[in-house]
Amino acid sequence: MFELGGARVVIAGGSSGAGLATARLLVRCGARVVLNGRDRAKLNAAQKELGDKASVAAFDATQPADRAQALAKIGAFDHLVAALSGGKGAAKSADLSQSIVFLIANSFMTGCVLECDGGLRLVGQSL
Repeated sequence: MFELGGARVVIAGGSSGAGLATARLLVRCGARVVLNGRDRAKLNAAQKELGDKASVAAFDATQPADRAQALAKIGAFDHLVAALSGGKGAAKSADLSQSIVFLIANSFMTGCVLECDGGLRLVGQSL
């Protein structure tokens, strides 16, 4: 494993799935994580599981005003992990129609671009 020595990591889509799995790994490696998502209950459950190295920031990455306000409140961080699904990815791959796959991909890319647009200026400022 590797050591992150208290690095601050924002995980967009960190309340479940790949985002939460990434948060678990990063916390074990010494990082402090900020979990982002829209569902406060899921975020709170994830924070409780991860303990005192986790905090939450509930906001929709596709909403410019919400995103800007939340990122200003989060402040500087070292890394940004984008694990957004738009809530459409909870199914077996074989059961997803082509239109749902495109919707997921579009939602993921839009959320990633928007989150990065607001967050990249804050990356690397916390150390």
